[in-house]
Formats: sequence, structure tokens, C-alpha cells
Amino acid sequence: MVPVGRTLVKKSVQPAGIFIYLNFRVGGLGNNMSKITFSTKDINILQKNPNIQRVSERSITYTDDFKNRFIDEYQTGKFPRQIFEENGFNVEIIGIKRIEQSAYRWKKAVAVFRTSDRAIFIQQTRFFY
Repeated sequence: MVPVGRTLVKKSVQPAGIFIYLNFRVGGLGNNMSKITFSTKDINILQKNPNIQRVSERSITYTDDFKNRFIDEYQTGKFPRQIFEENGFNVEIIGIKRIEQSAYRWKKAVAVFRTSDRAIFIQQTRFFY
């Protein structure tokens, strides 16, 4: 018996519908988390929080005191969102993703500097990527 050669024909699959992905946030639409900008109203609200050192259209700089308080409270078992809410932040303005990213960055910095001076952690949190 002679083997018969077969060719595989790849059938293309057509999508059944059109999918649109929109990244919604309170106050408007954003392309992705790094390009979400704060409105003037959002900036004014955020600037009133004593835990914020500086805020611009695209970034928030938290005070060193808040970063330390966050780590202390996180280590007692609180969730990042809960800590932010208890410290006067409006989670709808900031966005949960920004909170999660800040928490990740600060936890990572503490793990690196666990035995070092805590002041180094405060000043260097954005440089660990």
C-alpha cells in the first residue's frame, strides 16, 4: 500500500461580531492606564489631600509619610484600596489600577531594602523596574 499525501488546508475563521474595547473611567475615556489624564477638577480635588506632595495631569507624587503609613498598614493585613480610602483618596478619581501599581512598586522597594535604611526606600520607589 502506498501512502497518500494529504495537504492540510487552513480555514480562516471569521469573527461573529465586532468587538470594541473601551477603557472607561469616571470623567471620561482613556486609551490605557498610562495615558489617563486628570481633569483640572480632579487635580484640584487631589491637591487638597495632605498625603499628596504633587499632582499633574498624568502623575501623582505621594508624601513620604503616606508611603511609610501605607507599608505599615499593608503589613497588618489591610488591602491597598482600603488604605487609600481611609487616607482620604477618592478611588474613582485615582483609579484602582494606579493604586495597585503604587502598592506593587512600594512593596517591591521594601523587599529590596528590607535590611537597609527606610529613608532610601522613600526616595527611590520609582526606580525599581
